[in-house]
Amino acid sequence: MAKAEFISLHRADLESKRAEMTEQAQNIAFWSCTSLEKSDVVVLVWDKEKSLTSPQSIGACIQMMMLKAHGLGVGSLWTLP
Repeated sequence: MAKAEFISLHRADLESKRAEMTEQAQNIAFWSCTSLEKSDVVVLVWDKEKSLTSPQSIGACIQMMMLKAHGLGVGSLWTLP
């Protein structure tokens, strides 16, 4: 899926949930979309297994990717959906 298509779907999903979100959550979520739009690359990490240890494994994976990017002189940003 192309980055623009993903962000468009993500924005549409956020719009559909806007009424359920606090103002602060809305600001954070839509700011994240803006950050994604400005990025050169988006890496989506998805947990389809949802095992007991998934949150720790996913967090460690993302952290390692970000550390490697930093080591290469590349900026990165971890955002939540």
